[in-house]
Amino acid sequence: MRNGFFRIAFVLGWILSGILLTSCAPPKKVSFYPLIYRSQQYLQAGDFQKAIDTCQATHEAYPDAQTVLDNYIKTLQEIKASADRFFETKDFVSAIRIYSLLSRNFPRFQKFEKSLPFTKGFLDAQLRNSRNGISERQARQAFEAGDSDKAIEVYNTRYLENPIDSDWMAGFISILEEIKRTGDGAFSKENFVLAGRAYSSLLKYFKSFEKFRASLSFSQKSLDEGLKVCRTELNKKALEQYRKENLAEAISIWQGLLTFDPDNIETKKAIETATIQLKKIKKLTSDPEER
Repeated sequence: MRNGFFRIAFVLGWILSGILLTSCAPPKKVSFYPLIYRSQQYLQAGDFQKAIDTCQATHEAYPDAQTVLDNYIKTLQEIKASADRFFETKDFVSAIRIYSLLSRNFPRFQKFEKSLPFTKGFLDAQLRNSRNGISERQARQAFEAGDSDKAIEVYNTRYLENPIDSDWMAGFISILEEIKRTGDGAFSKENFVLAGRAYSSLLKYFKSFEKFRASLSFSQKSLDEGLKVCRTELNKKALEQYRKENLAEAISIWQGLLTFDPDNIETKKAIETATIQLKKIKKLTSDPEER
């Protein structure tokens, strides 16, 4: 009986000591590898913000873990590389989206920004270049569609936003020269409507070129003179057709003149007079009794 009591006491003491030792043991740390894996899943899925958020939270939880920091830096590097690929293929909208995301989050990288493969300045420059790329494409499309006004307006808007951007200024000068060459080429072929549109567009914005006017191959005077010749020649051709009673052709020529000289009152009156006469002729032709 006595031996049994001692055996029970020994077992209870062993269990109690085990409980005490367990309670005094340091807590087992949760591994950060599942968190790293999760950040990589977000990265592969293209959810870059969640990938950054997960890396940031893991880094804050394990600030001394080099593996965690390395994964954070590698993740940012891959996000930046994705933006670079979009930029190189001229998908500037997607590039802007990713560069902007990195720029917004950049304050979170300050503790290790020297280890990053990019700087805040690089992101700002790429954002500017991407926006320039979008504007340049819009201007080029407008120019090729014959809308010189819109092409110049697009360039001028970006120029006013950042007048110290020498690359953009060079592009602005380049398209202005191209518009002038297009006008001169049309002029030499006696396409005075196309030439007049080009000269008129350049004149309309000429005051905006003040800071780089000296770099242009043409002057305001040369544009005025070219535009004057276009008006004169188109009026001459329209009057020739009018006198030959080719009223529809005369009206068409005058309407072409109005595309670059919309406030020309004399031309509007000429079109009105010729239109009335043309209607009378058509009515007489269609109704013999009116003769």
